Amino acid sequence: LRLRARSKAKEAFMEAVKYRPSLGNAWVNLALLVLAEGKELGESNEQSKVKESLQDARRYCIRTLGMDNDDERSRALATQLILDIDKMLKQML
Repeated sequence: LRLRARSKAKEAFMEAVKYRPSLGNAWVNLALLVLAEGKELGESNEQSKVKESLQDARRYCIRTLGMDNDDERSRALATQLILDIDKMLKQML
């Protein structure tokens, strides 16, 4: 059930950024959903997919920071997520 709800939420955020690509909050939420998917994949030892999830989430966060976005909370969360993702990626080496 949680997986299905997450999948629907991911589709909704993908649709939101398709029509409003400057919506920083949607990009951050999309990153969080992808990270949650990666966490579940990590529990099943699918390391290459986990790494791909981390890289996707990082790209979404960078996109948030690269836009003219007045939402400081989204920017702060994106910055923190990038730091955390980089740590996780280093641990995977």
